[in-house]
Amino acid sequence: MPLYDPEFAGKKLISSDPTPSLSDIFEFSLTAEEQQIAGVNNLYALEIQSEVILQKWKERFGPEIHQVLMAFSNLDYDFIDYIGGAPGIEEEYMLNFIKELTESGVEVPLLAEEVKGIKKIQEIASILFA
Repeated sequence: MPLYDPEFAGKKLISSDPTPSLSDIFEFSLTAEEQQIAGVNNLYALEIQSEVILQKWKERFGPEIHQVLMAFSNLDYDFIDYIGGAPGIEEEYMLNFIKELTESGVEVPLLAEEVKGIKKIQEIASILFA
């Protein structure tokens, strides 16, 4: 019989941790696509892996960055991987990915451990994404 707690109704867990902690906790392989947790009614989760974030960043900015770089030097497109690994790129684009999830209708609960102060995050997001 599946676990049911009314408190879970429609809840979603999102992990942006580089280690697959939710997958370990639920013993269930999660991806960047929302999935129902096996054995738990009305509880959904997704894990946003670093590789997914880098790929999405490359799709969005790679061609433009490569074009700018080609104006100065004849670099292979693979150099975009190097730039994508620069400090802060993954974290910044992770915020953008979470913002896109919310805009697509996914309700994103912010876990107290990962984010302190929803109002502060909203202020920061409104500045970053204005």
